[in-house]
Amino acid sequence: MSKIWKCPIDDPRFDMINPYQWVVYARLLSEDKEKSFEKDLHLVEYLASFWNYEAVKKIRDLREMEKSERFDSAEKFEEKIKTGKIVDDEVLDILKEVTKTANYDDNNADLKKGARNVRLPKENQTVFNLAKKRFE
Repeated sequence: MSKIWKCPIDDPRFDMINPYQWVVYARLLSEDKEKSFEKDLHLVEYLASFWNYEAVKKIRDLREMEKSERFDSAEKFEEKIKTGKIVDDEVLDILKEVTKTANYDDNNADLKKGARNVRLPKENQTVFNLAKKRFE
């Protein structure tokens, strides 16, 4: 505040400010900084658009999308949990395909199985290739 008012740090007017006024001053300062940042950002985007308009447009669209659709509403999220559709089906299909030959138990397997009952990988060729490279 002393920089803004151009006064020494031990100026008597600081003693007269109550805590509520300090909160208001802090909020006003943060709003001013945010407005200044937005103004500088728009100026940079304007100048950069002369060199690569498409890239500036993509960046701006991504930033605006993140602001508006970053999180689902509470109702949408609750509905996804109830239906079990938190992750898209296509993502799950990709994960299932990638881990098909891995040494993982199925999700529906008996939880009492021990380490001796874990199924072996279905594709042994990659294991053989790794061992062959190792010992050559």
